[in-house]
Amino acid sequence: MIRRTLFGSGLGCAIALLLLIATVTVGMPHDAAAQGNPIAQAQQQYDGGKFAEALLTVRNAISTGAVMGSNVIGARELMARCQVKVGDAAGARATFLQILRLDPQYRIDDVRTPPDEVAVFKQALAAFEAEQLQAKQRIPASVAGFVGIGSGSNEDIGEYVAIGGGDKKFDNKTMFGMSVRFPLAPRWSLDLELQRFRATNQDSFTVTGSGRGEYELTATPMVVSVVYLVRDTGKLRANVFVGAGPMLNSYASDKFLLFGGIPIKTTDTKTGRYLHAGLEGEYALGSKLALTGRVLFRSATAAKMYDGLTFTQYATGNLGDRDMNFSGYGLSLGLRGYVGY
Repeated sequence: MIRRTLFGSGLGCAIALLLLIATVTVGMPHDAAAQGNPIAQAQQQYDGGKFAEALLTVRNAISTGAVMGSNVIGARELMARCQVKVGDAAGARATFLQILRLDPQYRIDDVRTPPDEVAVFKQALAAFEAEQLQAKQRIPASVAGFVGIGSGSNEDIGEYVAIGGGDKKFDNKTMFGMSVRFPLAPRWSLDLELQRFRATNQDSFTVTGSGRGEYELTATPMVVSVVYLVRDTGKLRANVFVGAGPMLNSYASDKFLLFGGIPIKTTDTKTGRYLHAGLEGEYALGSKLALTGRVLFRSATAAKMYDGLTFTQYATGNLGDRDMNFSGYGLSLGLRGYVGY
């Protein structure tokens, strides 16, 4: 009787010992993995309700570079969830927003995730979607080249040419230019533009028996404009703009022959003033190229060319103190290429 009791007692102890060994053996790999993996350790701390400790663990893992590659998203999600639990909702929103910027398709599991954490994620998702909408409304950077026509009769200087039998109005040549445009905000852009004006004239009879007097006026306005997108239908865009800048290299020349054979050329160069405002339309030829046209009204003047000069090549008149003036309308047509996002 005593032997059976001892045998039975020994068997029970052996079974209990085996169960203890099995439990320890199964638990050890899990604990060892947690020790070697800071995110697994943080998850254990989170599951155990130690949210502040979990937040510290995962934050250190991210900042030290212990988390790499595809694991970054999961680590940041755990960090955001811990932030919610410790009462830092603003920080959690910012962390969720970082995740969405890294992976716009990311969504939290709202079945397994507690409601308070899901609510903060949805706030971050709404902010992210607003960012995406704003980015779509912003016009990309672009470069453009264009040609056009416009006012440029320059009648003040033309009055002097008319003394020699020429036309009172200068012949305004084709204008051309280029621009670079940068986005400032949705619908708003800043445009940097360089134009080139040129007009010519000549008198109608020879001076001292040989050759006509030839006149040329040129100018290079450098303009900074603010552009506002009024309408965008995908293929068609309409903008309004207003701008100003210096009219550089405002140049005038009067070339003729003196005493029948001595070439004389009288010139002057100044910096004038330029202002414009108008309407611009675009038709998309592709995702990165558009046909662009515009109509504008401008003030483009350089005052007192040949300042103080009392010279005349005719019997009467005076070339000095006359204004260059390309003010009036402008029409242009060109191509715009978009770059960037």
